Amino acid sequence: MSTQSAPKPERISIAPVISATLRIYRWAVYISFAFLGVGFALALLTDHEVEREIGTPVEMVRRALELHPSGYFGIGIGVMILAPIAMLINAAVILFRLGDRKYARFTALVALILSLSILVAFLKG
Repeated sequence: MSTQSAPKPERISIAPVISATLRIYRWAVYISFAFLGVGFALALLTDHEVEREIGTPVEMVRRALELHPSGYFGIGIGVMILAPIAMLINAAVILFRLGDRKYARFTALVALILSLSILVAFLKG
């Protein structure tokens, strides 16, 4: 009787995924806080009233170009909302490049579900 064991699956290092994900998160926080900071400064220095609703992305950009605090608040919050999607897409790409297609597909599916849920929220909103 032969006692050969099945070959062990090749292990991949997820260190590149973690590193890239943390880098995206860090920059998203910096960018988001910068927009929120500008929004707070404009709210204190101008006589613009801060809107209760953020509005559409186009409205956020228009308000920001008009130096309205609500536009900067909206963009800052939008960056926070989009950061997890960017991190998931990046993780899926790295996993695909590393040859781990199973987890790459699963991660891409989660990113797609999050993206669709945000799109539906904007369309209904």
